[in-house]
Amino acid sequence: MAAELDTYNLPDTAIPVGSTISSVKVSAWCGIGEYILQPGWIANPNGYFRIAIRTHSAVYYGATHNKIVDWYVLIEDTWATNPNTGLAWTIAELNALEIGVELRSTTFTKIGIVKAIHPAFCTQVYATITYTEPVAGKGMINKFNRTTTSPRREL
Repeated sequence: MAAELDTYNLPDTAIPVGSTISSVKVSAWCGIGEYILQPGWIANPNGYFRIAIRTHSAVYYGATHNKIVDWYVLIEDTWATNPNTGLAWTIAELNALEIGVELRSTTFTKIGIVKAIHPAFCTQVYATITYTEPVAGKGMINKFNRTTTSPRREL
């Protein structure tokens, strides 16, 4: 069974120009359907979840999460810099960023023949952007740390 990748556009950020973006964290609530393993069946450990981001037309993946047995789990990955450039994120890159998840369902076999598919699913994916906003005052710059979270996408 092939993996499936879904990425989603985010609304433009309201982060002020001149802010320093510290990180982009993408979170997703994923899970696997409930099953009862019948005698003679073998669960193949080939299902997985992983966070994906698309920046500069290239897809980058977070860690692979496999052997998930809970109904729902929160998976998260953080990028301190843009993986395409190796530099700090820019507001323009955030406005063009797509976030998502790649899923692969677990299969079950009996006597070497795939007989059933244990579906993987994702119900929510969202981004949390951590940044420092510069505020000018009396000839110096004061910095305030802020975090913003994208609207949650219900899948």
